[in-house]
Amino acid sequence: MAGKPISSIAGQAAEYIAELNQLYPQGPCLLAGWSLGGPVAFEMACQLRTAGREVSFLGLIDAGLPENGRLPGGASMMVPLWWAISYPFVEHVPLNYATVRMLARWVGILLPESLMDVWRRGLASGTRFAVQLLASGWRSLQVFRSNTTAFYKYQPRFFDGEVTLFRTAQGGELDKGQDCVRRSLERWCRSVDIREAPGTHMTLMLEPNICSAFAASFNTALNLTRHAGGESQPG
Repeated sequence: MAGKPISSIAGQAAEYIAELNQLYPQGPCLLAGWSLGGPVAFEMACQLRTAGREVSFLGLIDAGLPENGRLPGGASMMVPLWWAISYPFVEHVPLNYATVRMLARWVGILLPESLMDVWRRGLASGTRFAVQLLASGWRSLQVFRSNTTAFYKYQPRFFDGEVTLFRTAQGGELDKGQDCVRRSLERWCRSVDIREAPGTHMTLMLEPNICSAFAASFNTALNLTRHAGGESQPG
């Protein structure tokens, strides 16, 4: 979304709902969010319910709802941040320009296919690229700070529906054997369905083979929802 980043989950959810309503003004919705997007999807479901819209599917992908600015069980938000920072080293991703470009795109920074392309186009092109790179980096930092602030401030409310939690083994480690994420979600929704997800918090979204395996599992969950309640609008 353009403009100044929104530093509240309720505000972010409202912005996404405005876009959703333009595309699908009527009918039930399917929602899902990964990582920090999980609380946003949850708040969207709550706001849509308040507005009288049906939410036939709500999925949290390796995500949980904050409790007093921390993850369920008292874990710091810095844990998933460390997962993101350490991803190239833990997963032994080749440290080359293609990896840098992939990670930059993941945080909203677009890099050319080759830096030589910029070099060949001359000084003016290189200067424009440098300015755009700095602007994109600054924008990404602002978005991260806003998202962090939003997470710390968010207070969930009750959602009268089922939440499907897709959890990687790495995400499950936050529970420390106490099933904290499930117990936290059960406080804020009618029921919780937990499904195991392949890979780790980061590879689930960044590695094609793991993404494909997860997509199959995710589609199975969606199809069960459709068969139970009829076709729904994607969200």
